[in-house]
Amino acid sequence: MEAPDGLGGTLGVSHDSVAGTYTAVARIPFPGLALVDSDRQTARVAAWAGFLRGFCTEDSPILRIAVHQRCLPDDGAALRSWTGRHLAADAPKEAVAALTELMEGAGPAATTRETYLAVTLSVPRARPAVKGAGGGQVGAAAVLVRELHAMHGSLSSASLQVVEWLAPRALAHVVRTAYDPEAQLMLATRNSAAQAPDWQGLEPGVAPELAGPAYAETDWGTYRHDGAWTVSYQVRTWPQTDVYATFLQPMLRPRQNARRSLSIAYEPIGPRRARQDLAREKAKREAARKLRARTGQDESADELLESQKARAQDVARAMGQGVVRLTAVLAVTVTDPGELETACAELQADAAASGLEPRRMWGAQDAGFAAAALPLGQGLPDRRRSDSDAVVHAVVEVQVIVDVVVDAVSDAVVGAAVVQAPRRRRHLPEGFRVRRGHRPGTATRFTAIAQYSNQPPVKARMRLTFRDRDLKRLLAAPRPAEAARPAREEAGRG
Repeated sequence: MEAPDGLGGTLGVSHDSVAGTYTAVARIPFPGLALVDSDRQTARVAAWAGFLRGFCTEDSPILRIAVHQRCLPDDGAALRSWTGRHLAADAPKEAVAALTELMEGAGPAATTRETYLAVTLSVPRARPAVKGAGGGQVGAAAVLVRELHAMHGSLSSASLQVVEWLAPRALAHVVRTAYDPEAQLMLATRNSAAQAPDWQGLEPGVAPELAGPAYAETDWGTYRHDGAWTVSYQVRTWPQTDVYATFLQPMLRPRQNARRSLSIAYEPIGPRRARQDLAREKAKREAARKLRARTGQDESADELLESQKARAQDVARAMGQGVVRLTAVLAVTVTDPGELETACAELQADAAASGLEPRRMWGAQDAGFAAAALPLGQGLPDRRRSDSDAVVHAVVEVQVIVDVVVDAVSDAVVGAAVVQAPRRRRHLPEGFRVRRGHRPGTATRFTAIAQYSNQPPVKARMRLTFRDRDLKRLLAAPRPAEAARPAREEAGRG
């Protein structure tokens, strides 16, 4: 969708109706850190940290800030177009021949690095402001534009220069070239020609309705879109030691057989929630240490380091530092399927050189592509399950919920039960909480909330409604005392 940017132009906005978010994308010139001294590198990193800390407030409507960078093979079309427009008519033939030979040799061998900054607004967080601005999509877009203008000073303090907030056609151009790499040559040539004063053709960019792929197919480990194949990875482990500010440099090393993209999403957390999360993490580490000490087990260096890290994070939070959730996703795209595994191996080798441990996003390559290859500030989705796992989950949930409901009704308390997952089923529910609600004249309703052991935690709700006569028959059924006692003990602890 498009919205007025407050300066007489239009702003391209990506709207996610399911998550209730609105995202604007800015094009940032790549400043580079390789040729900057270490003091200036440290200053830039500290300025970026200060920029993120400004959004770690309770009332911030900004849900996510994402940095997207992609490295594209440069075909030299823009260079040739610019040279043709600025070449003097009386230039010597020898100079023109030498320049043409240089462009033909060096142009296709070069690479282009593009950097984008995506700012995502959450409608649930900004509901009063959206309502005050008119409500609906118009009000949400107005609040987003207001937030963009407010962060102009913070971006300048972070040494970031915004070239432009992408208009609808410019944003569609970026999305289109991600889905169809072969369209890059045609679009680059057309955009360069559109800079001429006497141009009568199409406007630069792509129509928003043509931004998506003509055809896309998701495989278990790859994502095929138009004429390209992409494999996405999630960074699961970051460097455990101190690194330089340029430690991600190998990840975007130019490659002629593939194009790479990296998206880093930051989700600011308010002080109250950050205090609760860090306190819970610290308490979990301390409880684990005490349990091992009580049982006579030795504490490993990894566990000690994690405990010290949790304590240091809590101290930094108390001193005014902000807390953010960090997610990094990588993608490698090729136009020849025979080079896909080679490109993946090169990406993993460069990730190891950077101190990262990426993991292939099996079964979620389409969502990984949206998060890694598109500069739209998309976070990772909930963990997916296959149809067979869903059936097993449903059977286990129903059996456990029935047992818990019997105890909850008989004891008139909120019950809980713990499911011991078989080893071959790694992601079965860990625990249930049952809440009782009764509406006169209808039925007794129990809602079970299942907490799954994945990261980030995902809650799945199952609601069962029992008629009164069914409850009476269920309670009247004989139950062995040995089976009923553990369930009641678990219910009391819940």
